[in-house]
Amino acid sequence: MPPENFGDVILQIVVLLFSVVFHEVSHGWVAERCGDPTARFMGRLTLNPVPHIDLWGSILLPGILVLTHSPILFGYAKPVPVDQRNLRRPRIDGILVAIAGPFSNVFLALVCAVLLGLEAPFLGMGHALSRLLVIGMGTNVMLALFNLLPVPPLDGSWLLEHTLRGAAYNAYRAVRPYGILILLGIMLFPPVAYYVMYIPRQFLLGQLMSVSQAIAGLVS
Repeated sequence: MPPENFGDVILQIVVLLFSVVFHEVSHGWVAERCGDPTARFMGRLTLNPVPHIDLWGSILLPGILVLTHSPILFGYAKPVPVDQRNLRRPRIDGILVAIAGPFSNVFLALVCAVLLGLEAPFLGMGHALSRLLVIGMGTNVMLALFNLLPVPPLDGSWLLEHTLRGAAYNAYRAVRPYGILILLGIMLFPPVAYYVMYIPRQFLLGQLMSVSQAIAGLVS
């Protein structure tokens, strides 16, 4: 949802920053549960954004996208370090670590939907808190979808890394060096972005709004 004023711009950037930090901490937390304490040893299991901020991915890129009213808002933090040699079950645990990030964004989007349903009947959809929660839903749905794209270096590529075998794995490895170019193609070619990102985003947001409305009907 594009920002309507400067306040919305600030809200979008703050929500995005928190969401990408939560995303990375989730990777590190699950990795530690699976045997790898690297993220904790490097001070990355914290919601303090300072250790996670990437100047381009966390601030400049999302700022440009918001200010230019881009239909796609995303960003990223510094990847949390994971040493797969420490994982107790490298293949299965690698998959768990990979999906932890997108799942964390789905979780945040659902929390926003529930809170919106609880407060909107009393404060109204025009209230700043309601606007914050709507932005939180949209931002986190977009982050989850974007990171699940099976393109290096996104989390979706981790899933392929730990599930593909044989010729399929070799073919995937051959395209890994071109991951950034593929992502740029998705972002800069509107028809692709529309079908890959926008349509799934709108569908999921519709489901979340249905959850909010159901909750609002119960409390109002």
